[in-house]
Amino acid sequence: MRVDALPWVIVIDKDLSLMDAVKTVFPDAMNLLCQFHIDKNVKAKCKTLVAQKNAWDYVMEAWGSLVDCPCESSFDEYLKKFEMACSLWPMFVDYVCQTWVIMHKEKFVKAWTNKVMHLGNITTNRHEYCFLFVLICLTADLNENVAVVYTLLYISFVGLRVLIGH
Repeated sequence: MRVDALPWVIVIDKDLSLMDAVKTVFPDAMNLLCQFHIDKNVKAKCKTLVAQKNAWDYVMEAWGSLVDCPCESSFDEYLKKFEMACSLWPMFVDYVCQTWVIMHKEKFVKAWTNKVMHLGNITTNRHEYCFLFVLICLTADLNENVAVVYTLLYISFVGLRVLIGH
C-alpha cells in the first residue's frame, strides 16, 4: 500500500489489544480514543462514586474543562483545577487520573488531539458524534434546536448516500 494512502488518524475505543494492533499496522498514525465512550465511562463512574445527584453536573463540567484544555503547557494547571473541584470525591479523581489521564491524555485531551488533522472525528461512530454535538449545541430556543437536529440528520443522510454510492 502507498504510504500516502495510509490513515493519519484512527479513532478507537480503549481496547488495549486493538490499540497495540493499530500501533503495529499503522505505526505513523495518531491513535485517538473515542470521546463519546470516554465521557460515557467517566459519567457512569461519577454516578457510582459521587453520592450527591446534584453534584454530578458540577463534576462532569470539571471533567469537560480538563478534556478541553487548549495547550500542553497549561494542562497541569487544568488538572489541578479538576482535582480541586472534585476534592470531595477522591476516589473519582483517582479513577480519572489512573484510568484516563496518566496513560492516555494524549489520545483525547484537545491540547494533544488538536495537533493532528482529525477533521472533527473524535468518536468511533458518526451518529454518536452527532448526538454529542447536539448535546453541546442545545440552547433554550426550540427553533434553533430543531434546525441543529435537522442539519445533523441531513449531513448524516448525505454522508451515508455517498458511502453507499447513491
